[in-house]
Amino acid sequence: MRKSHLLTVTCMCIIAGVVMLTGCNNDGQNENISASEDERITQDQENIEETEITKEDETTKVSDVEKPENVMVTELLTGTKWWEGAQSSRDYVLSGDGYMVFDIYASPDNDIATNAYCVEAYDDEWHYLTTTSDATVWYAGTTGTLYQASPDGAIVPGETVRVVFTRKGNTYTVEYLDGQTEEYIFDKIVAVEAGRFKQDLKLHVMAQIGTFKVTMIEKGKGEYVKRAANNDAIVVEDKIRLDEEDSELDENLRSRVSVHDPSIVIGYIYEKIYTGSEKIYAEQNSTKTRSKVYFIFGTCLSSAYSNDLENWTSFENNLNRDYEKIFAKEKAWSSAGDSDYNLFWSIWAPDVMWNPKYANEDGTEGAWMMYVSVNGAAFNSSIALLTTKDLKGDWTYRGTVVYSGYSEKGTTFDYTKTDYLKYAELDADGTLPDRYIMPEYLTSVAEEYNTWNKNYCCHAIDPNVFFDEDGKMRMIYGSFAGGIYMLEMDATTGFRSNRVYKVDTDTSDGIASDPYCGIRIAGGNDTSVEGAYIKYYNDRYYLFVSVGGCYTYTGYNMRVLSSGNVEGEYKDYLGNSAFEVGPVDGNIGARLMFSYKWGWKKRAQLAQGHNSVYVDDNGKMFLIYHEKTDNGTDYNRVQVHQMFETTGGAMVVAPFEYTHTDETDVVYSDKQVIGSYDVILHKTTDYWNLKCNTPKNITLNEDYTITGAYKGTWKMVKDTSNVVLTIDGVEYHGRFLKQTIEDTNVETMCFTTISQKWATDAMWGMKVPDDAHCVNLALKNMPVVDKELSDGMLLPTEGACGTKITWYCDGDYISKDGIVSCDKGGKAVTLYAVVSKGEYYSVRSYINRTLID
Repeated sequence: MRKSHLLTVTCMCIIAGVVMLTGCNNDGQNENISASEDERITQDQENIEETEITKEDETTKVSDVEKPENVMVTELLTGTKWWEGAQSSRDYVLSGDGYMVFDIYASPDNDIATNAYCVEAYDDEWHYLTTTSDATVWYAGTTGTLYQASPDGAIVPGETVRVVFTRKGNTYTVEYLDGQTEEYIFDKIVAVEAGRFKQDLKLHVMAQIGTFKVTMIEKGKGEYVKRAANNDAIVVEDKIRLDEEDSELDENLRSRVSVHDPSIVIGYIYEKIYTGSEKIYAEQNSTKTRSKVYFIFGTCLSSAYSNDLENWTSFENNLNRDYEKIFAKEKAWSSAGDSDYNLFWSIWAPDVMWNPKYANEDGTEGAWMMYVSVNGAAFNSSIALLTTKDLKGDWTYRGTVVYSGYSEKGTTFDYTKTDYLKYAELDADGTLPDRYIMPEYLTSVAEEYNTWNKNYCCHAIDPNVFFDEDGKMRMIYGSFAGGIYMLEMDATTGFRSNRVYKVDTDTSDGIASDPYCGIRIAGGNDTSVEGAYIKYYNDRYYLFVSVGGCYTYTGYNMRVLSSGNVEGEYKDYLGNSAFEVGPVDGNIGARLMFSYKWGWKKRAQLAQGHNSVYVDDNGKMFLIYHEKTDNGTDYNRVQVHQMFETTGGAMVVAPFEYTHTDETDVVYSDKQVIGSYDVILHKTTDYWNLKCNTPKNITLNEDYTITGAYKGTWKMVKDTSNVVLTIDGVEYHGRFLKQTIEDTNVETMCFTTISQKWATDAMWGMKVPDDAHCVNLALKNMPVVDKELSDGMLLPTEGACGTKITWYCDGDYISKDGIVSCDKGGKAVTLYAVVSKGEYYSVRSYINRTLID
């Protein structure tokens, strides 16, 4: 943090004779997710250059220094040579750190081409610090003797020079602008013995010849930015200048990874930190001395581990090296109808779990199980099973679990190439039942037509395998049109059990099933639902699904429903059936979030989806998912947010990604939560054009009213931090929690809620931090200023968290309100943006911008 300087001014008579101065993922398509982190960062960079900021000591507090009065004094001074006398002379005194800005005007009627001036600073013992107009002489002495400098090129008659004198401690700097477009800085600093200059330092200006107007235009503790063309200066009165690198706002940089469709699984080690080689155990020991290690596995053989759910490290195993050999059987099925088939880009969405009942060849029990999708161009996909005793790998291939995309015998997608007959029957005439067949179609990737009924059957991708509360092993799977299906599994083999399912297409009783596909629990009838995951929590099975295409521009988002029975019926907290969930714009299924952008973020956060869930030993629940941004690519990164069950039976998500310092189990008082909040209401946006939800401001008042962008009332649920907001007659249920703002070390109060009328309307709130933090947050997302500025262009005047942006440039081409005015084209200018709120501010510069008519 940089504290700007403060000064006071007094007027005194001094030696006569000195002239002086004055006062003062969609199906059937392969998504490219290989964009590197470097590429993403490069795309995020803006051409913004900061003015140099120097950290200074903070021993002088603002409260310890007298606040100055505003001063603006102008005098016309006349004289010939400074040693021949002047009308008057005065001192101007700096008390403590501060600055003074002087304008010196040479009258055009002077009889010489140039005029010289001298700025003097001295203490009560006549110790001098002086500079002259051409910067050729600096001198300090113990008497009032003056040393004349060569006056060449000083002040041209009819022009003005600005002189800025700054003091900090025993360091003094003089800067001036020559009235044109070049800037000269006196970078020499006179070294004096510590303590030689006293607290009060006197300044005056002397003119060599002619008629001068000398004006002290500003004084204070603020900082200034120069504008060369019109000799003006930006001064932020009585404010404190901040460094962007202020230690309280240092970026909370994490080790991030790109793992699309992340599936989480937990291992244990005896060491405190897992580095990639320690032995991993599947369970905690009886003394609970083992440490947790978090693993995620995702699409295109991506995988990573973490010791804290915050920082991730990628790793590889034999799947990355030998996938062509390992998945040769699945490739043979999935490559049908696609001459350009690429196996690597088709290995999707694995799910990993520990199965203590698995029967190993050596007679032991227990193995890590991986169920992984191998996608085909015409829904001709499958799910394979692999096992290992080491969670990091290597993995052993075990076989194919289930197929999709099959059609009549003799076609490219012949059902006899699958295991269909092992679990289902043909019709009496020996043909595939009509329920599996529809009119032929061609996907955007496939080269041959298929007739498989994608609106009825389950696409064999996106598995999630778990044990229910009765100890039965289950697998749910599926994507898009046919919906989500469930199979009962044989835990000893890892493959599906011999359970026989009947044909049941009537969902009115909450149940539907198929002999081959299993039990349908969600979606179907051509709805866009995929990436299913089930987690048992507080006596209910919560079903998470993602809807929409998994691309940046397709509105991908997560929904959640629940059931007391593992096989359904699953409903959202408002009673809507999971069979109706699916459209991006639909209102069925509690939506956890939608495309959004906090004010200080450079990029919008989009396409959140395909999640997994982890519940720790204390009952805390975590949502693990991938998200994308509006940076022009489909690059993704992993996010971990804590999640909570509301009093209304819904699930809500913490506004910011998880940090171990989050306070989520504290009962807060009314006094702690009242105040100003930036809130995001998660509504459906124009996602095709990457539009997102942005913050609005409200205040939770002491009298339990809500004012601002939304109006209503609020109340805390007794003895909890649960909150009910009532806005326009609609209740939003959720809770308060304290979090660290993403990418910073700043903690603030937050809330997360969801509407009791519309299951799609979640609302997040972030209590606006103090003014210093707001300025620094705003600096994280400074506006992009185009290289070419056209006449009438409007630059933003508001920043994140209620900050104000004031604009300046080297010339009268940008108003303080950000309006560009060009009188001629092709002129390069430097812009300055002053970001301020309350008593804090900072300055940023944009160089080499060109004005065009």
